[in-house]
Amino acid sequence: MSRHMFLFAAAVFGAGLVGSTSSHALGSPDPAFQAGGFRFDNFEDEYGLGYVPDTVSPRLVVRPMSSATFTVVSSIYDIDMTGSFRLGLARYHLDGSPDTSFNTGFGVGGLAMQGYPARGDRFYPGEAVYEGIAGRLLVAGSVKNADNPADHDTVLCRLTASGSWDVSWAADATPAGCRRLPALSDGSSLQYAYVVADGVGGAYVAASVGNIVRIQHLDENGDIDVGYGIGGVFTAQAPAAVATTISDLIVDNAGRLVVLGDATPVDDGNGSNFDWYVLRVTSDGAEDQTFGSLNGYRKIGFDLGGVANRYDWSSRVIEAPSGELIVVGNAQTGSSSFGVGVVKLSSDGVSIDPTYGTANTTTFDYTQVSTSSSAWNAALLPDGGLMIVGNHELNFDDQDRDPALLVLDAQGEPDTRFWNSGVKVFPIDRTSAPETHGRDYWQTLQVDAERERVIVAGRAEGGVDDDWQGMLAGIALHDRLFKDGMESP
Repeated sequence: MSRHMFLFAAAVFGAGLVGSTSSHALGSPDPAFQAGGFRFDNFEDEYGLGYVPDTVSPRLVVRPMSSATFTVVSSIYDIDMTGSFRLGLARYHLDGSPDTSFNTGFGVGGLAMQGYPARGDRFYPGEAVYEGIAGRLLVAGSVKNADNPADHDTVLCRLTASGSWDVSWAADATPAGCRRLPALSDGSSLQYAYVVADGVGGAYVAASVGNIVRIQHLDENGDIDVGYGIGGVFTAQAPAAVATTISDLIVDNAGRLVVLGDATPVDDGNGSNFDWYVLRVTSDGAEDQTFGSLNGYRKIGFDLGGVANRYDWSSRVIEAPSGELIVVGNAQTGSSSFGVGVVKLSSDGVSIDPTYGTANTTTFDYTQVSTSSSAWNAALLPDGGLMIVGNHELNFDDQDRDPALLVLDAQGEPDTRFWNSGVKVFPIDRTSAPETHGRDYWQTLQVDAERERVIVAGRAEGGVDDDWQGMLAGIALHDRLFKDGMESP
C-alpha cells in the first residue's frame, strides 16, 4: 500500500522570495539566482527570426568547479523545423542572467542551437555529461542516417567551449566531432541514448535497440573500443525477460559500469508488467558474476496492492559514499497512478536495505491529494542526503502537473529541515486556458556545493502559444546560521 506521507508545503515558491524565518532557509529560493525567482527560455529566434520552438526539455545542468558560468543542455523540438529536433545549449552567469558572449551569431546571446552534420540538420539529444579530464561536454543523440535520411544513427559528440563540434575528437568522422554508432542504432526509430564518462577520458554509450540494450565504449579520442564486449558491443538482456530497456548508467568508484533499466518478464501481463533491474559490467564488457543473484543482474520488483502485473519504471542509480547503490524510480500504485520508489542496494547487489527510503514495499507521494507522483532524476547532497526532482499530478487527465522536489536525509527518511516536511510542490500555472494548470516538470538538477545551492531545471507549459519553455530555479542548501553539513568547507 502506498504511503501518503507529505502535506502540501504552505509556502509558495513564486516569482520572488517566499516568507520564512530566514531568507536562506533550507530549500528556500536562492536570492542570488534570478532574485529568488524562476527563469524561462524558449530559444526564440534561434531557428529563424520570430520562430518559437514547441518544446524545450533540459537534459543536463553543469558548472565546472570555480567557473563563473554554468551550462544547460536541452532538447529542442518543433514539428515545423527540418528534422524536428535540435540540441539546445544555454550558458548563464551564476545569477541566472545569460552569458551574451556565448553564441553571438544567432538569436539571443547566451543561447545556441546545434544540428549534425550541420546546424540545419536534425539532432535528437539523449543524455549528456561533462567529461572532466578534457573539460568538454559529451552528448549522445540521434541524427539522420548519412545514406538514408529516413533512418537514424545514434551518435556520441563532443563540444568545444564555444558550443561547436570538437573536430579534434573522432577526427576521422565526416564531419569530425561526432562518432556514428551503427550498433546502437535502430533504423527508422529515434534512439534516446545514454552516456557516462569512464573516468579516464573516454565514455560508455548505451541505447535500447529492439528488445535489448547495447553498450559501447569509446576511448579519449572518440574511437570505438573493439575489445569491449563482443566485437566492440556489450548486449544487456535481463534473465527471463522478453524486453530489456535502459534508464541510466554510471561508473562506480572502482571504475565498473553500472546499468539501470526495466525488464519485462515472459509473463508480461499483455505488456503491463515491468520491473527494475540493476546490472554491473566488467571492464572488458561482460556481466559481473560477483554482483546480484542473476548473472550480474539484480531485479527489483514492487508489485504493490497485491497485483503482480505492475508497470514499475526506473529513473536514476547513484553510488553512495559507502559503495551502496541508491535506485530511484516509480512504482504503479493503482490503475493509473504511480508513487516514487527509493531503494538502497548493498554494494554487491544482493540485498535491499529495508530501513532506507521505501525499500520495494511502498512508495512516497508528494502530497495527500496527488493522484500520481513521479521521479525523473536525483542527486546526492553534500551531507549524504538525496534530492529527487519530478512532478505530481492533480487529476487523471494528464492536464494538471506541477513540479515537485523530495529531500531524504542520509538515513533515507524525509529531511524535515527542508520545508518542514522534506517535500515541495511548485504550483506553476502559465497557461492561457482557465480550466487547466498546465503540465510542468522538474527533469534534472545540479548540486553546487561551492555555491551552496541546487539548480533545478525542467519545462513549463505556457508563455507563447502555451508551448513548453525551459525552466530554471535555484534552491538554497542551508540557512547559513549554523553548521549543518551543507556549507562549503
